[in-house]
Amino acid sequence: MQISLTEKQKVEFKDLQKIRIGDKGFRDLAVTCVAFANAQGGQIYIGYDDKLCAPKPNQEVSAKEANDAATRLRELCFNVALSSSGILADENGSQYFILTISPSVQSIATTSDGKIYIRVADKCMPVRSEDLQSLMVSKGNFQWEIIQTKFKVLPPLFYACIENYSGGQD
Repeated sequence: MQISLTEKQKVEFKDLQKIRIGDKGFRDLAVTCVAFANAQGGQIYIGYDDKLCAPKPNQEVSAKEANDAATRLRELCFNVALSSSGILADENGSQYFILTISPSVQSIATTSDGKIYIRVADKCMPVRSEDLQSLMVSKGNFQWEIIQTKFKVLPPLFYACIENYSGGQD
């Protein structure tokens, strides 16, 4: 399946080497997870090359690598809820997986060394001391942007009834 995505507010591409190079790569991924959690959540495509916008040719990922990556990131992030998609394959057979990070609605997410980040556009930015209070205040507010409503598109008959009831006036 070819995905036509670009990196943006809620999508980040990370090379598979990030989880294979050890602690340095995982610490970088932890920053991204924390930034997503402190914003509106997001997805990290592990094994996706950001220049190609696709996985590298003939790339293979084991289920153990994906599970170990999620486990390690849970150790390096506090107040971050994340889940792994399992192994996915591109149309050319190259493998990758997606980590989905939920927004941290009631608490501030941090890295294991106590640092706080937030997602701004397609960048993970450190939270400055003067911005910390506004971040804390926003955690207690209703975040309507991330709530799904139970209502779907109303049927045309509903709009006809409204128009009939109002006499056709706007």
